[in-house]
Amino acid sequence: LAAFLIMPSPSVLLLLLLSVVSWQSTIIVQCKVLQDTTLDLVEVVWQHEASSIYIGSPSILKVNCSLNDASGVWLASHDYFGSGFFGMPRNVTIYSSEDTILWSKLAVVPNAYWANMFSLVANNRDEKGDVIYLLGTSSDVNASISIHRSVDCGR
Repeated sequence: LAAFLIMPSPSVLLLLLLSVVSWQSTIIVQCKVLQDTTLDLVEVVWQHEASSIYIGSPSILKVNCSLNDASGVWLASHDYFGSGFFGMPRNVTIYSSEDTILWSKLAVVPNAYWANMFSLVANNRDEKGDVIYLLGTSSDVNASISIHRSVDCGR
């Protein structure tokens, strides 16, 4: 069972697991409170372990997508690994949410692995909101360090 924990605020602790529901070309990730915990954890995404494909390198970030956006948007990212994923491309998947309950697949970043997101506040007129970075490697074997930059809220 692949999972990662996040703490978006001191009073909220979320558990991210991979459980994707496909609807036409948009992928929606639905959350639910886990009933077997006293920590008020929320399940976001889940990947069945029988596939031998696991979720790795979890990252979560709250960003402002415009200079006037005080509420912000949550971004979560991960990659895949495991014997069931052998020979597959090393990409990072990014999801977005406005409420941490309903998540949408936002992007797949090619040639990215073991990556984590961070942001910097916009400091010029060309940047409409926070600048988002994804720092990792290009693969899991003989890899170069890679950094990806987004000024459009991860799209």
